[in-house]
Amino acid sequence: MTWVNAVGADAYMDFADEGVVIPAGTVIAKESFDVKPDGKAVPGPLFFMEKVAAGRSPETNDWFYMMVAPNGAPQAVDVVAACHVCHEAYADQGNLGYPDEDVRAAR
Repeated sequence: MTWVNAVGADAYMDFADEGVVIPAGTVIAKESFDVKPDGKAVPGPLFFMEKVAAGRSPETNDWFYMMVAPNGAPQAVDVVAACHVCHEAYADQGNLGYPDEDVRAAR
């Protein structure tokens, strides 16, 4: 599941392929899970992205990234290598990788 706050919900929910402008103040949270060898699904990290003011973080196109363990502990991670390297492939989409079309929420 992915959650987007009211600041960026409209821009995100357009699911546009190019020319996407995500407003500063947008916060996105994405849950994850892991499937163990026995088939049991367990909670994985919770991922956050925050769009900050223009010029605040030029190396990440003004996105801040954070990861929290399932127990709530913040995780130290190289956000450029672990997060932004993949997200920069979606620069035309505001650095967002959208859910597959068949699982997207409707407005």
